[in-house]
Amino acid sequence: MGRRVQTNFTAADFADGETERKAAPKEEPRPARESNEVPVGTSAEIQDWVGDDKERAQRALDKENENANPRKGLVKHLESMLDESDDEGEDDE
Repeated sequence: MGRRVQTNFTAADFADGETERKAAPKEEPRPARESNEVPVGTSAEIQDWVGDDKERAQRALDKENENANPRKGLVKHLESMLDESDDEGEDDE
């Protein structure tokens, strides 16, 4: 009829003693800070790449706004960085 399949496994039946499936290994982190291209990644990765560089903030904002659904938190962060630089320029006048 059909094949019999063992269903009464114990933890000892697994080589490493774990019964849960392990998560896939994470990708190696990319040295995003060294690259001149806006990284594709999380908001935190983009903010890390931008640092306090206003030019990078503008490039990241432009790239994010090209997306169909720009991330509101990231856009707000980048805009506030750029607004700060505008405010600093007004003090010099």
